[in-house]
Amino acid sequence: MRGDRLLLVSLSDNTAEMEELAGGLGYEILGRAFFNRDNPHPRTYVGPGQAESLLDHPEFKRAHRVLVNADLSSRHFFNLERLLGKEVMDRIMLILEIFAQRSHSREADLQVELARLRFQMPVLREWVHMARTGERPGFLAGGEYQVSQYYELVQKRERKIERELEKIRIQRTTRRSGRAKSGFYTVSLGGYTNSGKSTLLRSMTGADVAVEDGLFTTLSTTTRRTEGKKMPLLISDTVGFFRDLPPWLIEAFRSTLEAIYQADLVLLVLDVSEDVDTVLRKVGDGLDILSHGNRVSNMVVVLNKADLLSRARLDSRVMSITSDPRWPAMWEDAGFADPPPVVCLSARDGDGLPELGDAMIRAMPDARPHRARAGWEHFAPLQHWLMENAIVTGFREPIDDEDGQITFRIRDHMVRTLMSRWKGTDVRITPLDE
Repeated sequence: MRGDRLLLVSLSDNTAEMEELAGGLGYEILGRAFFNRDNPHPRTYVGPGQAESLLDHPEFKRAHRVLVNADLSSRHFFNLERLLGKEVMDRIMLILEIFAQRSHSREADLQVELARLRFQMPVLREWVHMARTGERPGFLAGGEYQVSQYYELVQKRERKIERELEKIRIQRTTRRSGRAKSGFYTVSLGGYTNSGKSTLLRSMTGADVAVEDGLFTTLSTTTRRTEGKKMPLLISDTVGFFRDLPPWLIEAFRSTLEAIYQADLVLLVLDVSEDVDTVLRKVGDGLDILSHGNRVSNMVVVLNKADLLSRARLDSRVMSITSDPRWPAMWEDAGFADPPPVVCLSARDGDGLPELGDAMIRAMPDARPHRARAGWEHFAPLQHWLMENAIVTGFREPIDDEDGQITFRIRDHMVRTLMSRWKGTDVRITPLDE
């Protein structure tokens, strides 16, 4: 509950991530207990004696809950709660709470509920086991029968949610197919939570989307069309990535993540102001999440928040990232022939957006280069049509008796539409070499 006081338990002093998660939910970290162990204990995570020592921690009695800096097993939960007499929370529970707070659509609500149910399943299985062995006979005042009955209800609800999300997924796929037939290219913003994806979406489209300095601001897909640009793009912002998300949690948000899996181009957004090791780790985490869908072959890496560094530090940071031996290795492991192009920018100030546009044009798939020539009569309507249905890379208006020309990239199936539309006019379309 918001405002609750927590006692944080950890096997390392690296608790910044957990404290940020807890703070985002309004929890107060009342005290911290650090223990030295090479590996988590199979029953109590910390050693049994270490767990008992928490009872004597000066802040234990004032704390409402115990927060463990880890992803706990169901057996860890049971044994710690039985020993401590307080509710125990872990990292995944905090993430699910934040997901629930940030949910603002029917799809997001369903995905959060599905994730929570899948989180409960191993816990319920453990309860069934413990009820049968007599270790937890009073659970829900009904023992094994009550546990089994609740387990079945959870399974039924999970299947119903999956069917509803599948309907949403099919509807989105149909819309996406229609957009492609109309010549639109779909671009998805992927990346770590709080990397500035929503700010970049607003800068690229002028759309009024929520931009907050916090984790998981975006849960459901937000799609906007670029206005006044030279590309017919639909750009989507999706749920933020996070370290070591379990496969069942990624799967629960699959209908949202499909905006990335099925996009023509993915912009992997990172915070360049973070240290090199952190940036490389987050690239690896992003590629791991992307590996759960179809392999993404068209990507541009966006190093955002360049305004937080001086020019000299920015150049040095980019060089350190791209020259690190881990950089080419992680892309090769993900199935890329070469690392994708890298663009530095400030989504907040707009610096670097033209360079990003150029990189996107070069990376866009199924966009063959062409040249169109036309006289004064048809040049303006042709230019307007191409601005709406193709990627315009340059143009020269007609001069006296000399035809104007427009260079552009366009989807193969849209070439037929283009030729048919301007048949019988002075418009001439010529394919160009790459």
